[in-house]
Amino acid sequence: MNQLVFRWLVGLVVGTALIAISSPLFVRSYVPRELDSLRQVTVYQPGVTYRWRNEGYATTRMGPHGMPGQIRLADSPEIGMQLALWGDSQAEGVAVKDRDKLFAQTERLRFRESQRLDSGDVVYPFARSGEDASIWLPQLRRVEQALGVDAHVMLIVDLEDLFAVPPADAERQESEGPSERMVQWSSQLPAFVVHAAVQMFRNVDNTGWRKLRWSVGPEAGPGKFSREESSLELARPNGPGNLQNETLLGDCVARLSQFTDKPLLIVFAPRRPEIVDGIVVELPEQMTRRVELQQRLTRAGIDWVDMTEAFSNAAEANEWPHGFHNGQIGVGHLNERGYRLIAQEVNAWWNQISERVSR
Repeated sequence: MNQLVFRWLVGLVVGTALIAISSPLFVRSYVPRELDSLRQVTVYQPGVTYRWRNEGYATTRMGPHGMPGQIRLADSPEIGMQLALWGDSQAEGVAVKDRDKLFAQTERLRFRESQRLDSGDVVYPFARSGEDASIWLPQLRRVEQALGVDAHVMLIVDLEDLFAVPPADAERQESEGPSERMVQWSSQLPAFVVHAAVQMFRNVDNTGWRKLRWSVGPEAGPGKFSREESSLELARPNGPGNLQNETLLGDCVARLSQFTDKPLLIVFAPRRPEIVDGIVVELPEQMTRRVELQQRLTRAGIDWVDMTEAFSNAAEANEWPHGFHNGQIGVGHLNERGYRLIAQEVNAWWNQISERVSR
């Protein structure tokens, strides 16, 4: 009995040590956040490194105001144009190296064309995972006034994120909630310990506590439509959500231009083409309302770029814009190739607005 207990203890210690040593190769990091006084949202602290080990395999260095990969503010003697990039995890880019992120590739194109290594043109990446327009828009005027931002780019993957435009007088304040306090506490523990606890007690997408596979009481009835199903229903021209969709479009466009008088570009970058069960799916779910949305934005003076065709052409050339070799090509987040395609479009727009933006 004593020998058995001894073997169990030795196995526990040795096994845990092996996991602790090898975990940085496979487990993402958990680093503390703080409330940024300028943006009024919680961000990663400047100087910390954030390790991502899901799709892609990269480490991101956090800069001022929670900017992923951008460690500088414009300090050139001759400051050029300053562009703010907004979006969710697709624009944040923690799955790729800092030099391959969207902001970095856009800056490189800009520097290459200007042929000046000391160019003051800079891109500020303010994207954060899980956010939408209700969080981005109240920050626009703050960063314009404090940092001298001249123009904005919003990377949109799901149109619902754009429809979440708040009233123009909204002043969203975000304070540290329980989840952020938990991150502060968990940052004191090894990442593999926190990761194991998260996987055990949280849902796969980390949106809530994991439920038991059984419960006391009667069997639950049919649930509501999922977000994907409801968004598809909204997109059908003759579907029951058509009237609501019309209202969303009108409110969205009307409110967007009220948050800034700076040039604004909406980049629509759908998760297409995508490989689903071995079949290449080309048509994005949200294409039905795309043309009308583009027309309304144009009339409101807001620019629009649609990446659907560019993504399809890249996939045909076996240059898939989504997915990673250690995951599944054609599925998930944008990769270095996808960012390169978007950077080309953003840079082309940047050249167009440069003449009419005065400093």
